[in-house]
This record gives sequence, C-alpha cells and structure tokens, in this order.
Amino acid sequence: PDPEVRQNLGVALARFGVNAVGPLTDALKNPVPERRAGAAYALALIGPAARPGLPALMDALKDPDPEVRRQASYAV
Repeated sequence: PDPEVRQNLGVALARFGVNAVGPLTDALKNPVPERRAGAAYALALIGPAARPGLPALMDALKDPDPEVRRQASYAV
C-alpha cells in the first residue's frame, strides 16, 4: 500500500522490459487497485516495448479507481 514502495517496484519491473509486459498486463486485472495502478505505471516506464499491453491499458481507462485510470492514461 506504500506509494513509494510501489513506485520503486514499478521502476524495477520496467527494467525487465518486454519480458515484464505479460505479467504486468495480467496485474491490471488484480482485485487490489494499488496493484493495478502500479502495473499501469510500470508499463508506462517500459515505453513502446509495452505495446502488447495496450488493449489492457485501454480497458484500465474505465477502471472504477481514479488512480488506476490516471496511471493507465499516463501509460497510453
């Protein structure tokens, strides 16, 4: 739940690049909003290599949690 830890984890996962896209895309469906937001943030950090996750990010733009929507919009 700590935003700073979540941000650091997102940076670490982004270093895996395209190999992290699948697990992060799956994490966008996690029941915990903070995890969904963190996954979207990490996908944003991966950049263009995260393109396979774009459909899931587009779905996340409709998430009920505003932080998830914010991070998904940043990633898109």
